[in-house]
Amino acid sequence: LAGWTAKHSVRIRGYLHPPVAGTYVFTSCGHVDLYIGLTHLASSSHQILSPTSTCSDAILLQAGTSYFIEAVCTSGDDDCVVQVGWHIPDGTHIEVISGSYLSPYNRYQEIPAAHSVLSGLSRRHPRVLASAYDFAVLRDRIDQEEQIAEFYALIKKQGMEFLEQPLPEYTYTDPYSFNIAGCANQLIQMMETLGFIYNIESVDGDLDLALRCATRAWIELEAASHFMHWDTEHFASTPRMAHAYAMGYDWFYNAFTPERRAVIRNAIIELGIKKYDEELDRGPFGWHQWTVMKGNWNCVINGETGIAILAVAGENDYLSEDVLHKLLVNTRNFSMLTYYPDGGTKESPSYWKFKDDFFLPFFPALETAVGTDFGLGAVKGFVESGLHPIYAMGPSGQFFNYSDGGLKWQATPGLMYLSRTFNKPLYAWAYRDRFPDSVSVRSVLWYDSRGSKDELLNLPLDQYFSDAEVVYLRGAWDDPNSSWLGFAATDNWDFIHGQLDQGTFVFDALGQRWAADLGADNYGLPGYWDKNTGGIRWKVYRIRAEGHNTLVINPGSTHEDQHPMVKGKMIDFSSVGNHPFAIADLTDAYKQNGALRVRRGIKLIDRCALLICDELQLEYPSEVWWFMHTQADINIAANGRSAILKQGGKQVEVSLLAAPESARLIVMDAERLAASPGSTPGELGAKGYRKLAIRMVDVTDIHLAVVLVPEGVPAVTHSQICKLSAWHS
Repeated sequence: LAGWTAKHSVRIRGYLHPPVAGTYVFTSCGHVDLYIGLTHLASSSHQILSPTSTCSDAILLQAGTSYFIEAVCTSGDDDCVVQVGWHIPDGTHIEVISGSYLSPYNRYQEIPAAHSVLSGLSRRHPRVLASAYDFAVLRDRIDQEEQIAEFYALIKKQGMEFLEQPLPEYTYTDPYSFNIAGCANQLIQMMETLGFIYNIESVDGDLDLALRCATRAWIELEAASHFMHWDTEHFASTPRMAHAYAMGYDWFYNAFTPERRAVIRNAIIELGIKKYDEELDRGPFGWHQWTVMKGNWNCVINGETGIAILAVAGENDYLSEDVLHKLLVNTRNFSMLTYYPDGGTKESPSYWKFKDDFFLPFFPALETAVGTDFGLGAVKGFVESGLHPIYAMGPSGQFFNYSDGGLKWQATPGLMYLSRTFNKPLYAWAYRDRFPDSVSVRSVLWYDSRGSKDELLNLPLDQYFSDAEVVYLRGAWDDPNSSWLGFAATDNWDFIHGQLDQGTFVFDALGQRWAADLGADNYGLPGYWDKNTGGIRWKVYRIRAEGHNTLVINPGSTHEDQHPMVKGKMIDFSSVGNHPFAIADLTDAYKQNGALRVRRGIKLIDRCALLICDELQLEYPSEVWWFMHTQADINIAANGRSAILKQGGKQVEVSLLAAPESARLIVMDAERLAASPGSTPGELGAKGYRKLAIRMVDVTDIHLAVVLVPEGVPAVTHSQICKLSAWHS
């Protein structure tokens, strides 16, 4: 291996197939650490060679058995040489093991029977996310690499801040009155940060600092170990706390006495793992529906409980085997479907961050603890999921925040893990580019310096995520003033964060967001999660169709202005040339409101101007509204057929190019229509936003075309407007 410009390590993995049974002696040259497994599992491996010990002891191997083998070459030279030979039992010495005795490493395995899921368990701690060997490598890199040393200095600074915080006071008797999830979030960060420092400093480092970290970790963990429970009613908090305790137990295992380990282990098992098992047995009712839900809730509960099991496994193998097997099956059947088939997410890209924090770490934890992810990482769409936040970020620096999503892209170090594990250097570059100053334990554990902007520029400009039913179109990757839009057909029902937002869109141009989504409302609103027909959720303005950039047909005819239990569908998508487009069939969402056919097309003309085209066939003369929320100033022309939007010193012209004769653009407050259900006390509202709207009355067949043209872009003419059926011509 040649062409390296700095000190580096290369890891080569595979399976060894001995030709005959007997004792083997391995030899090496170069800077090679060689590990061989007792079985085919990576977690069963032990070191047999090092750069200073180039001839191994005799090792008994069986013919017909596959053994995991790994060579790690660390070098400061331009070239890295890995050469391993062996003496086979008949006395023959072979300088280089032939490829006929080797096969490629396969990290994917099917989920085995319960009694076998822990067969590859490493009996050493730490083993969750990182092993003692991983920390040893990091110690060397901190000593020898300036960038890693700087990262570690920042982690130590974060650790000192934790050490200087006031000691915890967990004195309440009613966990429901206390924000356990918030407490657990901080506790996870604290255990990872202090645990990282402990494992770096406890070997030939600052032993006093290591002791301080371990002491503080025990104080924190002991304090909450006496809770009656970890909020089992909502249950999302329960695995969060188990996750925090697992990191403390595993990363400080060698610092704690057996008695202290027992206290922490008992809390993990009794308050976490057993409660998870009870949840699975209880069935999918009420707050327990996560057990059969394809969404982030299922993901994070499985991922965090999985980390807890891996931390304490070996102490109670029957419990651990049984529950881990159930968890792996549930993860395969439900959690992994949130990624299928192309990595998109129904719950908006901001919830990718939630899975990045609390589900994705389960995968490296499996690899370090048992040597395999049991094929979960091979599920179609998992690796591609790193593309969604990249496409979903507009030039304005904001996400497309459909469903209950947020606008900001927060640090997602899981992109580093995906990059390193699946050879996706674009993800590593995207993380470093987006978060140049963000340093965390995970970003250092998974740090990948590869990737460049060139890989971004080589991506297609447009993308359709089929299960999420979301399309992104853009003018360019490297122009902050380029046009970009997100368009959603979505699913109103089949996940917990669904809104009545089929057909909604957001639009960026000139570095500004002109068409905006209001995002989620207050999660604490009474009835916010009531998704039954007529449920309170469907009366909240930000959830309703009238609170989005879509259509409302015959307002007041039903409680819901879109049907809450249907899914829209993109029926056409084209990324060819300079006029990319997508067309959605929204008919099912509006049937209850008198619609026979509703289709919306979105096109980026010359990859600059936005065209929104709606075609409706209605059962009877109807009232139809077209809405677009914006924070821009709106100036409507005297004829009502055009408007100028101004924002951030830029402007966009809106024109009504096809519409019923009486249709006019109007400006409205971002509030519910008079015919809509009343507001729910505590709603966030839409302060700072207004609505550009079109009202059409007594209509049965509509062809509506609205175009948004950024300043400096040629105007769109009537001749460029045609029926959706002709968009391909």
